[in-house]
Amino acid sequence: MPKDILQDLDLDKIQEMIDYYYSNEYDWKSVTSLFGMSHNTFLKILKNNYIEIRQKGEGKKQIKRNSSLLKGTHLKETSSFIEDYLTSLTSERNLSEHTVKNYKADLYHFFKEIKTPFDEIKPRHFRRYVNQLTENHYSAATRKRRLMALRSFYKFLVTENEIDFNPFLRFSSPKIEQRLPNFITKKELEIMIQKGGSADLQYERNRLIVEFLFNTGIRVSELVQIRKQDILQDGIIKVKGKGGKERSVIYVDRSKLEETLEYIHKNSSKFIFESKPDSPLSISQIQRIVKKYGEYIGKSDLSPHKLRHSFATHMLKEGLNIRSVQNLLGHSSLNTTQIYLNILISDTQNEIEKIRQRNQNS
Repeated sequence: MPKDILQDLDLDKIQEMIDYYYSNEYDWKSVTSLFGMSHNTFLKILKNNYIEIRQKGEGKKQIKRNSSLLKGTHLKETSSFIEDYLTSLTSERNLSEHTVKNYKADLYHFFKEIKTPFDEIKPRHFRRYVNQLTENHYSAATRKRRLMALRSFYKFLVTENEIDFNPFLRFSSPKIEQRLPNFITKKELEIMIQKGGSADLQYERNRLIVEFLFNTGIRVSELVQIRKQDILQDGIIKVKGKGGKERSVIYVDRSKLEETLEYIHKNSSKFIFESKPDSPLSISQIQRIVKKYGEYIGKSDLSPHKLRHSFATHMLKEGLNIRSVQNLLGHSSLNTTQIYLNILISDTQNEIEKIRQRNQNS
């Protein structure tokens, strides 16, 4: 049975099951033929939709104004509004499929845990929910994202005149401890590439993918969308980032770009790295390729995002100003890019400490 009944089952079918359960025609023996499921599964679905299940031998319950049936129907209405909101994220705000999927999971998780319709939510509900997340050791980043999803959803409801006030406006986002981004050195990149030559059946393509991410700092979601004509003659590459925003990036190692262009000319029809003609490699395929290359240097947690960290770190170390790095990465806020400066500060502190130790020993 699906984990999230409200999310995964057809809403009209749920209502049909509820109506049948409370009707005079209800007979547990007929459930399988009518709904294509066992009676136990039928009852589990009703429970997940907040329907009070009668005990064995108990007569049919009367439907009252404030009964669990009406609450279940009301929660079904909440699900309908969530789907409308998610549609608006794609059609009006042009958010990525990945972002919409996360918001969907966050919203359904909240309402499943709180078991309260959208227009009855109060600040106390969210405080209780946050306490549950904290007790279950959810990270501050997850709690922050879920607050953002709820705040955005309720802003949508206010705009649609479904409610008068957004109950999440007064909550401040939890503070996230900033950790230095993990990155690989150029020497480690060279070792990965060298070892891949004797172990990788798709060596040429996979090597170029790893080098492309390392030398441009683009997101993997951006890489899979790049077409042949997006790489211009002067080495500038057009990419489509978050929210469909286009920007230009530069392939840092020009000689490696020439190799990539040669490969594309021989092997690609539309996208630069394809699984078959006119079809790009998927995000998950590229993630697996990068992970495999990370294993060559003992870093099995290597990801496209860590190659992006590596690009930003090396650009700053080589003297590129932080505004330029921000533009290349496609960060809307300079604060997001600022964390890479902490690596330079950390390196400086280490060098100073080494000098102090040498002076003490001399």
